[in-house]
Amino acid sequence: MTRRVFRCYLGTGGKDVIDGWYEAQEERLQAKFDTRMRFLRQQPRASWVRPYFDTLGGACAGLGEMRFEYKNVQYRVIGFASGEMEYTWLFVALEKGGKFVPRDTCTMAQQRKAEVMADRGRAHGCEFD
Repeated sequence: MTRRVFRCYLGTGGKDVIDGWYEAQEERLQAKFDTRMRFLRQQPRASWVRPYFDTLGGACAGLGEMRFEYKNVQYRVIGFASGEMEYTWLFVALEKGGKFVPRDTCTMAQQRKAEVMADRGRAHGCEFD
């Protein structure tokens, strides 16, 4: 079975923004994140559905979110399918009252997606757990 590849957006100075966020979190939150990543990596893309994943619309059209909750906080890791067996993670946000925090999450993620699509060097392979 071919393994799904995850890529992560590289921000200023080539810094992996997803890994930067991840490393700043406590161990138990990292474990929740890792569990979701492992689950998604093992599933066919067609099986990525709620509660683990959702496809976004509106200003976030063309993006999806990995979903998990920790200590009553709803975390959303935003990304897009960048290849048949590849998914690129772009941004980490929170969801409160059905809205993203920060409010410009979709705009930021769409900008990052455009950068990665124009230059694959703006993302790299990333592993968690």
